Amino acid sequence: MRGRRWTAVLAAAVVAATGVAAQAGPSAAVGTTGLRTAGAPTAAADTMPGGYHAVPAARLLDTRNGTGAGAGLRAAGSTTTLGVVGAHGVPASGVSAVLVTLVATGTTGNGYLTAHPHGSALPGASTLNWSAGRTVSNTALVRVGTDGAVDLHVSGTATHLVADVVGWVEDAAGAPGPGGITALTPSRVLDTRTGVGAPARPVRGGSVVGLAVAGRGGVPATRAGAVVLNLTAAESTAGGHVTVSPTDPGAAPTSTLNYATGETVANLVTVGIGPDGGVDLRVTSPGSVRLVADVVGWVAEGSPPGALSLATTAPTRLLDTREPGGGGPVVGGNRRAVTVAGRGGVPATGAGVALLNVTVADATFTGHLTIVSRGAGVPTSSTLNFEKGRTKASLAVGVLPASGAVDVVVSTGGTLRLVVDVLGWVNGPAGDVTAPGAVTGVTATVTGTSVRVAWAASTDALTYRVERIVNEGEAWRRTHRSVVGSTADTSFLDTTAAPGLNLRYEVVAVDPWVNASPAAGSPSRTIPLTVGTPTTVAPVTGGLLDVDCPTASWCVALERDGAVRTWDGTAWSGRTQLIPRRDDGSPFEGLSRVSCADPTFCVVTRTDDGSVMVWRGGTWSQVDIGDKAASAVSCPTTTRCRLITSAATVLELDGARVVGTTTLPTGVEWRNLSCGSATSCAATGLTSTAGYTSYAAVLSGGRWTRTRLTSGPQEVHDVSCPAAGSCVAVGDGGAYWVLASGTWSATRTSTAIGGTDSVGAVLDCTSSRWCLSSDWSGQSARFDGSVWRAVSGGVDGFRGRSLAMSCASSTACVRVYPEGGVRWFRGSSWSATSAVAPTSGPITTLACVSAVSCAGTDVDGSVHTWNGTTWSTRQLGVTDIECPVDDWCLATGTDNSSVSRYRVRSAGTWSGATRAPLQLSSVSCPARGWCMAHDVTTGSTSVYSGGRWSAPVRLSGTAADRGLLACSGPGFCVLVTSGVQRSWNGTRWSGASTTSMVRPFTLDCTTDDWCLAVEQSGRWWQRTPSSGWAGTPSDVGTQIGLSCTSRAFCLSVSGFTGGMSYSVWGGVLEHITSTTDIPGQPGVWGTTTSCWARGECLVAEGPRVIRVSAG
Repeated sequence: MRGRRWTAVLAAAVVAATGVAAQAGPSAAVGTTGLRTAGAPTAAADTMPGGYHAVPAARLLDTRNGTGAGAGLRAAGSTTTLGVVGAHGVPASGVSAVLVTLVATGTTGNGYLTAHPHGSALPGASTLNWSAGRTVSNTALVRVGTDGAVDLHVSGTATHLVADVVGWVEDAAGAPGPGGITALTPSRVLDTRTGVGAPARPVRGGSVVGLAVAGRGGVPATRAGAVVLNLTAAESTAGGHVTVSPTDPGAAPTSTLNYATGETVANLVTVGIGPDGGVDLRVTSPGSVRLVADVVGWVAEGSPPGALSLATTAPTRLLDTREPGGGGPVVGGNRRAVTVAGRGGVPATGAGVALLNVTVADATFTGHLTIVSRGAGVPTSSTLNFEKGRTKASLAVGVLPASGAVDVVVSTGGTLRLVVDVLGWVNGPAGDVTAPGAVTGVTATVTGTSVRVAWAASTDALTYRVERIVNEGEAWRRTHRSVVGSTADTSFLDTTAAPGLNLRYEVVAVDPWVNASPAAGSPSRTIPLTVGTPTTVAPVTGGLLDVDCPTASWCVALERDGAVRTWDGTAWSGRTQLIPRRDDGSPFEGLSRVSCADPTFCVVTRTDDGSVMVWRGGTWSQVDIGDKAASAVSCPTTTRCRLITSAATVLELDGARVVGTTTLPTGVEWRNLSCGSATSCAATGLTSTAGYTSYAAVLSGGRWTRTRLTSGPQEVHDVSCPAAGSCVAVGDGGAYWVLASGTWSATRTSTAIGGTDSVGAVLDCTSSRWCLSSDWSGQSARFDGSVWRAVSGGVDGFRGRSLAMSCASSTACVRVYPEGGVRWFRGSSWSATSAVAPTSGPITTLACVSAVSCAGTDVDGSVHTWNGTTWSTRQLGVTDIECPVDDWCLATGTDNSSVSRYRVRSAGTWSGATRAPLQLSSVSCPARGWCMAHDVTTGSTSVYSGGRWSAPVRLSGTAADRGLLACSGPGFCVLVTSGVQRSWNGTRWSGASTTSMVRPFTLDCTTDDWCLAVEQSGRWWQRTPSSGWAGTPSDVGTQIGLSCTSRAFCLSVSGFTGGMSYSVWGGVLEHITSTTDIPGQPGVWGTTTSCWARGECLVAEGPRVIRVSAG
């Protein structure tokens, strides 16, 4: 019979290729009892031998997470048996076949999948083909075998498998009704590679292959109105498409299968059988292709159509966004409505399903689209996968609601052109787009560290979607909304919520067709976060913060715990405690800067109150300067000093009282001050926002005049004025500026001062023709007024910590270190370091595996170990430690020659110190016996594995010598710095790629390769395995010691004067208020954090350790 034929619906949704939709894990089977089926005929409502029954797409198998079978790649030669009856709307009996969407993802090479009845011999056919690294999918009609199961056999190379059921076929018992389907074990009826069904040769573009199907592969010689084929294109020499039809109509406006050059791709095809018992395959391409076809079923002819049958129509174009009037390109993340009923041979009423051919062209991104009823919800499966720049077509089923229209929903991305053709329709009820009733009575109850959400049942709901909203409150707050679970019950236990943050929940009822009710919300709740009482573990002593030498025979140096020492030309004195020693030893909460006019007069600033300490006549006294602490001081004479306060006010001090004030220009954090005379000074500083513009201000005639020096990485760090109107300033990267005749020079650079990686330069000038500079690494240079020349010796290697320096003359300079050491410059080179005020404490790193297994290091080189009850201490000469498990740690430090050494603890025993093949500037150990190290001096990395470090490998590209390092496991690490990131894939580092990050300050990664980085400004950046870095502005400020246990929880600490500020990550990073206040708790210094579980952390603040607990 020519003309219109009646066949069953055989196309369904295809899972997205850009990250196959992943479910949380195995879920309980949902039987047919109570399953909502309006809009989808079932055996209970309509029945016909061989009739097709659509069901809502349901996940049967996902080997990535263990749904339906054990998790893990399926090896070549393996068979996965999949039960398909008795659940998800498929009855336990009376089922001859199922329609499933099959996906291969995580592919490791070329291979193919064969789906066939369980218990049958493996047929010589393929269902799905793949190549390495691609995600591919196809719809398959599979006859159900013994035990109500089908087999999925993998050939070629290993892959993950995903399967969704979308429909089933009634058992026809050998006698299908009109349009009824009979599924077959796959049988090959065409292979132009081997000569099956056609000559063994490539099929050229423009030619037609006539394929006999009646009486072959299980298709009867008569009674078959249509055949179901799995069609494959392979070995193509150019891109093209294949059109399958009962008889060749010539150039066709539509295509059945699209392919690219060299691509092997398959598609399920249902096509009427021509009067000669065959079908025609027309190839449209400038090249040639090999064609393969396996018959998997046939459709009985007959008329009129039953309620479960399909009426084919002549292909009719419904939408073409390439043409005028087509609405233009479709933007990712949006819907495009297409009216079907009453067009292209589809009746205005009575059509329940439309058979469509959907084509994507000119896509600017890789993604997927889904066909849904107009206004309906969107399932996790999708209809068509597409790749950037490729044209892709696929058969699609659109369930038609009463409006007779469908929505094409496109995944988020760029733009694409969309073409939709209608090929047929199904006589049946309209699709269901009615939302279930909203739930009521939503409650949220905190139980320990979890939240139980409960509600009253909704009518007509299959499942309930639970969403969590974090950090609601004032309009300026950043909130985070996420789906935390789906359940068929009327309660849900949220075990991943971050403690300390404001939480609210919304519940949405969802029916089988993904129609969703309005959301119903709960009251706000917070899981308590308790901060315990600090315990002193590593008391802080020693360390030198600043020094000034008015003469070669007299200097004064400040210690970090509030004491001073003096130099008499021969030796350093003992300690004199100027202010009470603080428990935390914070240098930001005690003595700060010192300036001396001569050995009889000095002023020392304090950061803990509005006073200064004055040295006069051999004694120290305290002088009040108001309510603002001073951040910088310069005393050019014994009767006049100037001090910068936090309010940008410059105070004039005569040694006993404040006698005058001036005001610096606003908008700059003024950090350094130098006065060449009582009336002539210079100050330098930076803006506080990203970009960090450097400025200088000059005092002359009682007024300050501001000059912009530079923006970006060459930040100004120090200034020295040996005489009125004569100053020199130095900055990062070897930058310097000279003030002469009231004008600052443009930015100049000298490699003698330091290279591009030079930071933290300090400076002292004894005249306009003699200055000495030193950066954090100890590299020094002399300036004669026009040229800088490098000074030999004194290089410490990269330290990452500031030093201070003072020069009494060109042959008498001293450098002091926070570690308590001193070096002298006597005119040509630096001396070796001598220990004057050796440090002990504070804790600098923490590594916790559990509540009873933590280890930390301090600046003195000691390791402090916590067993759940007490702390023990052992001096090992290390300053950093990584412990991925409780019985293995790696600790690093440097010897007296600044050479990196490491020790390993295994089974409770520490090894001896072993020299590393590179400087261990940063180390990350995510697994027992495996670490990654980065050397910032050379830009090299090395892997510790098998008890030894690999040969260092120098990174290529920009910024290889800097960055924050974090690893989630041996297979993934990241290295980030301003504007640049690299990643490790288990074998090698990627090249440098650009980001918009500015000064990333702290970083951590979790076991699922998710990372969080926080800039110095407080802006945070997330990285997921499927995307790059994405930044979000924040007001949390600088964060210290970030520690993440999962992408659901991180803890960090903000450093500020006067209190502890904790920040919690739970989708947003937000300051939180602990449930336990600590009266008088001092500011943060030397803070590091280590968390072993959600809401369970230790925080080291200076010498003290604090337990933070949830619940």
